[in-house]
Amino acid sequence: MYTDSSRIKDLYQLKVWMNDSKFSMARRKMFADTYKKIQSQLHNQKLANMRERLVKATKAENKVEMWKITNQIKSYVKEELIGQRYE
Repeated sequence: MYTDSSRIKDLYQLKVWMNDSKFSMARRKMFADTYKKIQSQLHNQKLANMRERLVKATKAENKVEMWKITNQIKSYVKEELIGQRYE
């Protein structure tokens, strides 16, 4: 399994929200779908490496690198890219 501490925290928070009755069933289903999506990504070493690079770029406050890596991740998981670079 390939993960970082932010993913562990995300999974924990999603699990709390999934079991919180103050949210509607539709909202809890959305949390469950997101939870499953993250779970399926935990076994992907390439994605974990890109996320690790993104964490390092964020800590270094390198906005251009953050933009590049974010778009690489979005492309890899087939999501819409961020069109404008952070400057």
